[in-house]
Amino acid sequence: MIAMVLGGTGFLGRHISEAFARAGWDVVVVSRGPVTGELPARRVRLDLADASVPTIAALIRAERPSVVVNAMGLVWKGQAEQMLAVNGTAVERIVDGVATVPDRPHLVQIGSVREYGLVPRGQTIDAGTALAPDHPYGRTKVVGSRAVLRAVELGRLSGTVIRMTNLIGPGAPIGSLVGSVAYQLQSAAREQARAVIRTGSLSALRDFVDVRDTADAVLAAVEAEAIGEVINVGSGNTVAARRPVQTLIEISGVPTEFIEDTSQSPPGGEETWHHVDIGPAARLLGWAPARSLAESLRDLWNDMAPMRW
Repeated sequence: MIAMVLGGTGFLGRHISEAFARAGWDVVVVSRGPVTGELPARRVRLDLADASVPTIAALIRAERPSVVVNAMGLVWKGQAEQMLAVNGTAVERIVDGVATVPDRPHLVQIGSVREYGLVPRGQTIDAGTALAPDHPYGRTKVVGSRAVLRAVELGRLSGTVIRMTNLIGPGAPIGSLVGSVAYQLQSAAREQARAVIRTGSLSALRDFVDVRDTADAVLAAVEAEAIGEVINVGSGNTVAARRPVQTLIEISGVPTEFIEDTSQSPPGGEETWHHVDIGPAARLLGWAPARSLAESLRDLWNDMAPMRW
């Protein structure tokens, strides 16, 4: 059993690789960047954003994976053209590459709740919710998800789409909200200083799910052979975006001045609401989130703690 994880050195990709390795799979990580730290996987260095269909197909034929997980993605701070190249066009080439090999592996595409765009407050998002992305990130992720689902419908390959909510937990990138706050708190702790955390409005209501729970859901989708399914993965809870910031400050014990500029728009440009139906994940995969918001943030803090010394 060989699992190939595209973007396997990233925040989610690393945890997916670890989940498959714990389950007894041989793991092949494909990424363009250098590896930091240990990974329970073999490494193939390839820039998938530029790789041709024949190159991708040759890689799959050489490694012979049973499953390919596409955890590659470009998020908020990229330009729209760059997002389309990575989140959309590259996925179309990955689909074509998978579809052309004789023993086609199952393809899992990691999508995003942002593909649904804005929904009325109080509405639960499910797989039947209309796709109306309001940001280039969501629009380009839709391109990738549709490429996989279209190929499944045409019988070109077997595939699954996992749409995730906001990821938190150990290894969260410094560019993310919780990663940035944790880094600032760690820096203040190292200098034995008072932290000053400044943010824009954090009134947006979001679903924060642990990255390890999301990785477990990906593994469960493969083991359950959820072919052609769109499965939303989240915590099942919706909280204001300021909650994880306040919780991190409490966990850290660092004296902190928290300044939230409510005159600035929430991240994404609007007061978003995300609440996803995780019932299908329970029914189809036997999966449920196992970690609380506080546990995820505590583990993030402890994972980052060595940097203080």
